[in-house]
Amino acid sequence: SSCSILEKCDYIDPLDFQREFSLELDSNSFVSFYFLNINGFKTNFDEYVLNHISVSNLFDIICFSETNVDSDCIAQYGLGSDYHCLDIPKLPDKQKGSGLALYYRKTLQLTLIDSLCNYGTSSRFQILGGKVKTECGFLHFLVVYRFHSCPVTEFCAELDTILNSITGPCVV
Repeated sequence: SSCSILEKCDYIDPLDFQREFSLELDSNSFVSFYFLNINGFKTNFDEYVLNHISVSNLFDIICFSETNVDSDCIAQYGLGSDYHCLDIPKLPDKQKGSGLALYYRKTLQLTLIDSLCNYGTSSRFQILGGKVKTECGFLHFLVVYRFHSCPVTEFCAELDTILNSITGPCVV
């Protein structure tokens, strides 16, 4: 069975993507995103930080899934003084496979939207969503992690409903 949400997506070859979207832009005219399923901050965050500090062009918004940490522990996983952090903690009954974190540059005007966040209350997926102000208006974003126990078709149907509630561009 097909997932209707995927029918709305396009595949762009990486080389075509680079040609089409590599524009000479002022660094303030766009927002850059990075997503990583980190599979546990305790074991993999330090390695990510080493890569992060070695890159000269840092991302504006950095999203992680499967952090596997509680909110009271997130403070020990910082990306320096240039970033704020928002998170959804791991589910209490799961040691692995839950938890989201979103780091964003302090210079950004970023707002979470409660109707786009489930704060870990769903047994099917976790989602952090909001909007960030850009020169072109507001850009919505969703950081989503689907639990393996959630059937793909159910997840896509719920995600489709969420996306249809958003007016304007959205990065997932």
